Amino acid sequence: MIPTFDQQRYGQLLADALPAVITTENEYDRLLAIAEKLTFSETLEPEAEMLLDLLVHLIEQYEKNTTRSQRLSLM
Repeated sequence: MIPTFDQQRYGQLLADALPAVITTENEYDRLLAIAEKLTFSETLEPEAEMLLDLLVHLIEQYEKNTTRSQRLSLM
């Protein structure tokens, strides 16, 4: 059985998580906590998996940019 994607459910997950480009350490910590909770869930519905993919992308971009900024500030 192919799982169906529920746009309303995904919209609710987005409304609850409020993901956005991460610009602060507090926002990073908040989204990281949500991603960790999803990662360690027993099962993920397709909508939660899509949210997790989005969160991981945002977190990775923040880590990449933060590391680069930290290196530049040391020069």
